[in-house]
Amino acid sequence: MNTTYRLVLPNYLNHYGLLYGGQLLQWIDEAGYIAVSLSFPTKEFVTVGLNEVVFHKRIQLGSILQFDANLIKQGTTSATFEI
Repeated sequence: MNTTYRLVLPNYLNHYGLLYGGQLLQWIDEAGYIAVSLSFPTKEFVTVGLNEVVFHKRIQLGSILQFDANLIKQGTTSATFEI
């Protein structure tokens, strides 16, 4: 497992004062890239897709978010992580 943290700053907020969903998706993608790069340092990867993103609660200014990346499937030319 690989863990990454992010601090929610004012420039990441929408007009309601909550985290932009797109910003959260960017951080999820980045956490996946960090995890796959550390797991397979001699390989090159790109994001093919995100299967499902579920927003359970509002994220406000000053929140510290933790992203845990777990390898759930490894193929010959791919790797699938759960973030």
